[in-house]
Amino acid sequence: MRCGQNQLKSPDQRKSSPAVGCRGEWIVAHTASRLLDDAARANRWSAGAQTTIRAATTVSRMVVAVNVLLVVAAVIVFALAAMWLVVGALAITGRLRRNRWVGVRADATMRSDEAFAVANRVAAPGELAAAGILVLAGILTLGVSGYWALVFAVIGVVAALFVVGIVSAYGVRAAAAVPEDNPADDCGTSSCGACSLRGVCSNESAQA
Repeated sequence: MRCGQNQLKSPDQRKSSPAVGCRGEWIVAHTASRLLDDAARANRWSAGAQTTIRAATTVSRMVVAVNVLLVVAAVIVFALAAMWLVVGALAITGRLRRNRWVGVRADATMRSDEAFAVANRVAAPGELAAAGILVLAGILTLGVSGYWALVFAVIGVVAALFVVGIVSAYGVRAAAAVPEDNPADDCGTSSCGACSLRGVCSNESAQA
């Protein structure tokens, strides 16, 4: 029987029999409402938790990617520093031989061993300074967190290239001032067997 239809006929029956059905229906309805509210809050919490987890996963992936990028940048910076340190040390001691890979390479420097040695000896202090700049940039790249570390790496590489470019220009100028080798110096004293330009030694051949 519904609560609205539970009408007792006598006052005595009303006093002795309270509206138990109405109260029971209200308790059931209230309990169901609370259960539905709890379920709705649980669903909202679950959706919020999933969103938070996805955001945290995305952030963690970005952090890992940035850290990997910074490590790669630091490795490149230290590799360049090691290269210019070795080249500068060999050049300043006069042990860097003419080659097509490292050192100051230009038409003026590659024309002779002496010109190459002079150019690289002039550029050696700048190359050592560039190596020092790169070492400092590599340390900052590993020691600073975030995108500032990448900024330090880029600034270090640009500054080192600028210094090497300036000292290389001075080295080329110094190499241009070196006199060219005399082709006759390559000829043997008694024959022209070792001379690539045999016409230079024609007089010696005629005398022989």
